[in-house]
Amino acid sequence: MDDIEQLDALIGDQVHKQEHLFGAGSKIIITTRNRDPLIAHGLKIYYLKEQEYPHSLELFRLHAFEDIQPSLEFLDLSEKVVKVAGGLPLALKVFGSHLKNRDRQYWEVELGKLEKHPHEKVLERLKISYDGLNGLQKNVFLDIACFLIGSTKEQALYMWEDRYAAYSAVNALESKSLISMYFNNEFRMHDQVRDMGRWIVKVGNNKPHNYSRVWDSDDIFKLLGDAKNEKEVDSFWCLYLHDELYDQDGCEIIQGSDPAIISFLSYLTRL
Repeated sequence: MDDIEQLDALIGDQVHKQEHLFGAGSKIIITTRNRDPLIAHGLKIYYLKEQEYPHSLELFRLHAFEDIQPSLEFLDLSEKVVKVAGGLPLALKVFGSHLKNRDRQYWEVELGKLEKHPHEKVLERLKISYDGLNGLQKNVFLDIACFLIGSTKEQALYMWEDRYAAYSAVNALESKSLISMYFNNEFRMHDQVRDMGRWIVKVGNNKPHNYSRVWDSDDIFKLLGDAKNEKEVDSFWCLYLHDELYDQDGCEIIQGSDPAIISFLSYLTRL
């Protein structure tokens, strides 16, 4: 269920007094990526957690071996793949199907790839939630995925020009379960969702100066080096998440910057 019209059709529109289709005592289970329609109807919400490790391993084995007890040859590799999936059922199913009926050497090669680069089939299916966002929500989501995981909401709001609109966008992302808030109001994001956001920034682009956001230190150094020689580079926006930051000329390094500031500071350099 994606919007309130679908929910009204299912359980009845209380505002216009439309009757629902179910009798008294009926129990209806609704799955959704957006909790707002459930809140509007005053429905009880249960939040699904990541699968616990034993259940994750079992689900992966069912798709990789069609059995929950694989041979000992693949036991260690199965455990490593499950850790990469991070308890996400979609990733477990995709990884399992991808490795099914393959030999150990193939598993080892593919595991190495998964540890460095997310699987595109997983990312493409996760992207459905991203595609349903408006323009501002997409930008805020990508900022968080690339720069702001671990930063507090209060810190991050200083980064966006329109703080009130950004605040609304953050709430929308939380409602759609694309982000979550830790106990001290810090941004949290599932590793696979984070990788999806960063993949969106990079997909189809081979050079860092084509990225809308740059977060990897190697890309930052390459970008700053290329920027002095390549005229087609117009601008870039990057955040360096360690304890040193290039100034706007791309030359001088600012040492000892406050980590709390570094965590949400961004800058735009025009050449």
